[in-house]
Amino acid sequence: MSLIRSKAFDYVLVAMFLVYATVALACPPGYGLTVFGNLAQALFQGLAIFTLLLNVGRTSLHRRAFWYCLAACGALWLLGQGFWIYYEVIRKTELPDPYISDVLFFLHTVPLIAAATLQPHAAFTGGGHRLRLGYLDFGMLLVWWIFIYGYVVGPWQFVAHDQKAFGQSFNVLYLIENLLVILAFGVLAWRTKYSWRRIYGALFLTHVIYTLSSFVINLGIDNKLYYTGGAFDIPLITSLLLQAYVGARAYRTELVTEEPLISEETQGVWHGRFAAVAVLTMPFLVFFDALSPNTTDNVQHFRLFLTLGSMLGMMLLLFVKQHLLDAQLRRLLQEARESYDNLQRLQGHLVQTEKLASIGRLVAGAAHEINNPLTAIMGYSDLLAEDRKLPPDQMEMAQKIRQQARRIKQLVQNFLTFAKQPGGSQRTTVDLGAVVLNALQLHDLDQQITTIAREQDLPSEPVFVEGDENHLLQMCLHIFNNAAEAMSEAHGKGKLTVSLDVVGGQAVLRVRDTGPGLSDPARIFDPFYTTKAPGKGTGLGLSACYGIVRDHGGVISCQNLPEGGAMFEVSLPLATSAVTTAR
Repeated sequence: MSLIRSKAFDYVLVAMFLVYATVALACPPGYGLTVFGNLAQALFQGLAIFTLLLNVGRTSLHRRAFWYCLAACGALWLLGQGFWIYYEVIRKTELPDPYISDVLFFLHTVPLIAAATLQPHAAFTGGGHRLRLGYLDFGMLLVWWIFIYGYVVGPWQFVAHDQKAFGQSFNVLYLIENLLVILAFGVLAWRTKYSWRRIYGALFLTHVIYTLSSFVINLGIDNKLYYTGGAFDIPLITSLLLQAYVGARAYRTELVTEEPLISEETQGVWHGRFAAVAVLTMPFLVFFDALSPNTTDNVQHFRLFLTLGSMLGMMLLLFVKQHLLDAQLRRLLQEARESYDNLQRLQGHLVQTEKLASIGRLVAGAAHEINNPLTAIMGYSDLLAEDRKLPPDQMEMAQKIRQQARRIKQLVQNFLTFAKQPGGSQRTTVDLGAVVLNALQLHDLDQQITTIAREQDLPSEPVFVEGDENHLLQMCLHIFNNAAEAMSEAHGKGKLTVSLDVVGGQAVLRVRDTGPGLSDPARIFDPFYTTKAPGKGTGLGLSACYGIVRDHGGVISCQNLPEGGAMFEVSLPLATSAVTTAR
């Protein structure tokens, strides 16, 4: 690996080329040169596959598919070379012409065409779904090229054996296929920049050399001039070593992501159009073949059955692709529907928030106005209650007036605390027990939940935590109101139990209710999750509680109780001074 990462590997490739060229030019044709040529070609192609696969583990998903396609191209070529080794090295005979390995050499270029369409220089977000569609597109491309090969070359290879016609049709079709690859990588090299331009440029040069060498080799085979390991193979060896150079160059280069030449959506549309055109070309080719007076019945029957089989394969792939596209469309529609519902809930929440803000300002103004006469009432009630000259019945009445005035004073103070809208979190040492008591007093003012019984177990000593009093008050009110509304909607009555304890340096608030319980405790704190009827809840109250508790360094949880109902538990760390005093 260290050798491939260094530029010394490039000199090794140059040395391999020089050794092969020297042997090819210096040695006369014979079995030894044939063995050397076959094994050297297989070795160099295996080295190219190895260097290309080195890039698989260090790239993104669709880039891995690109390197896999390049390696698959080399693997198909290597498989075809295996037939040459079997006949020329093991059996010591010439390879039949035509032979099945010609199909492998023809099809080995198809993964290159697929690789060029992947645009590995770009960053796509389609992920696995995009690659699944890409695999289907590659399958349709492969089926179409097999059909073209069978239609143009197959009759002279499998039906009416004609070596000359086979050689001419194969050379022309193979040249067209290779020119498409050259065009694709030429456009990519021209339109990209930075590191990817060098990669595409090297692939462009590699396939230009390979196209020229394969065309010359095929002409040499047709004219009985070619022998393995000779000068004809020097350009071929050059292209194989350039493939190994491409893999090594990419392996030791930081490949920079660039803008795609074609967007992901446009690319998918064009893939679908090409597939449709490919299917439509099949019956037209058979139609024109049927009108040709020079085509024999055997060739026509072969092409007809080949077309039917290829169309069946293409239609099956199109059916699977359409199924995946339908599934993706349903998923996108579901996501759009959920997003629209969430948007409506958020809009309702914003309207409700604005209403609450307006009410808060109104309550604050009204509370301040009430405070002025209330101060006078409390002052006069104190004077009357302390006047020893009053009769006992009037004294008792004055004390009741003073008691109720002080109660009103406490309620007004709670209103002011709730209506306060601080510009950010204001952390102080807060008595959590007092906050819970204030929340319960405000909760009692809700006339819609007067049928709910309440039981509270609050410590007589202060329970100090570090936090924002207003935020903690809102958190408690949300939890109390949620429990009370659940019981009211279920059976119109119930019991709310609130307790506060100190456990191991934590202030633990527990709120139990006798309602129907939680339908999905795992999602209860998710934003916009609600089981209430439309228009009666935004699904943001308990989510806000979760955020407040987490912001205070605490933990909030919920569970259904075995005896029925639900329990919310909030744990907040005690203030540092409170922990020190406890110790």
